[in-house]
Amino acid sequence: QAQINELILTFVFYWYNFMPLARGTAATGYITLLGLFLAVGRPVQSPIPKGVQVDWEAILNKNPKEFIASVRSWLLPSNCGTKLNETVALNKNMLTLPYVGDIFPTMRTVIECLNNDGWRI
Repeated sequence: QAQINELILTFVFYWYNFMPLARGTAATGYITLLGLFLAVGRPVQSPIPKGVQVDWEAILNKNPKEFIASVRSWLLPSNCGTKLNETVALNKNMLTLPYVGDIFPTMRTVIECLNNDGWRI
């Protein structure tokens, strides 16, 4: 688990440091971070502390290890109150969802869905 956490945060560190050259955004990096933790079954449930900007934590630290040390206390799923039961329940709920390929079998149906301005969220 610790190795996966470090790999995800190392990836995010390099994203944030490459971001100005790629015209990326800090929000994209943070959403990617959240998605990677969710993909490995450990959703981040703690909010970013007031006064902290994750991208600047990465940019102002010299290497990934320093970045990880600066965000570990509040960011890592093992430290943010995620209970194993909640994660298992979330994964079981996700397994009941239909397969995306069954709902949108062709590229056309995917594009139609994404372009549908009748959706209300």
